[in-house]
Amino acid sequence: MLLSLLLLAACDAGASGGGPPLHLVAYEGSHVLAIDQAGEGVVAGVGSSLAHLPASGLRPGAKQRGLSLSSVGYNQLEINAIAISPRDRTVAVGGTGQIHMSGWVGPSGGGGMAGDIQTGGPVHSLDFSPDGAWLAASSGVYDVKTQQLLASFTRPAEGEAAPEPLGAERAMFVRFVKGGAQVLVIGPGLATLHDARTGAHLQTLDGCAPTSTLSVLAALSPDRTHLVFADDLAISSCRLSGDAWAREAKQHKLAERPRALAFSPDGASLAVAADRSIFTIKSEDLSLIHHIDTARTSNLGSSMSLNPAMLDLVWDPQGPHLFVFRADNQLATYTLP
Repeated sequence: MLLSLLLLAACDAGASGGGPPLHLVAYEGSHVLAIDQAGEGVVAGVGSSLAHLPASGLRPGAKQRGLSLSSVGYNQLEINAIAISPRDRTVAVGGTGQIHMSGWVGPSGGGGMAGDIQTGGPVHSLDFSPDGAWLAASSGVYDVKTQQLLASFTRPAEGEAAPEPLGAERAMFVRFVKGGAQVLVIGPGLATLHDARTGAHLQTLDGCAPTSTLSVLAALSPDRTHLVFADDLAISSCRLSGDAWAREAKQHKLAERPRALAFSPDGASLAVAADRSIFTIKSEDLSLIHHIDTARTSNLGSSMSLNPAMLDLVWDPQGPHLFVFRADNQLATYTLP
């Protein structure tokens, strides 16, 4: 199944000058977005399909809005996570039991690694190390070049018994920290640090684990020292100071269910996609900056829901824009005041 992009005759979807949304092929499944650090391209996954889009075509005033550089469908792969390498922009796509890596497609040319990794378990999250040499997944850490498993995450050792595997089903959010030397693993009731080379448990982060028992929603700041996560209708945070992570007392209460979290490129702000709204809050104290009522900016020309939930979002590194994936399979741009 190929991912097709269609330009709709629709009203302005942005808070100010966002332009009409892009309609992706209808599919009842996952909706995942990623953007490269330079803001050149957006990678969108919906269900089992993946598309590379020029970010310039999503910005207000774009002349070629809706141009897809590449689209592909994967057999038996429900896309749950996407990561883009900071080194050569290799794109990693993860789903049930496998990770697919492919080269970058963009105006500046291609590049990157290609290949498939069989993980034997779910892939909820992916993250490249700062040098792009390793890839962290729910099942452990992989060497990008050889595509071999380097280490599996383990539970704390008890006595003289060998430590047991943590289990990929529990590792729902993974991120490299400490310059790539450690991996932060977040899951339901779980927040742990692991050695990136061995997967060994290093520390349990008290107070930094989401209380949800079903799913995990989290984000890590660009400098990888500030963790935010959702606890039901509240946004909470932990921050790294020296060698210790500590829970911060302040929370941000929401009236809607949060669906996605994303830090701004400078780490000063956090965007929250919710059922019917988009919020931006200060990362310093979690106070509200902006509230975008998406019910007022819906695509009235669509035959889909007039008030779809916001499922994923990324910040535009080149301007005050949010690219948002909606439940009606549309990719919309919202320009911040």
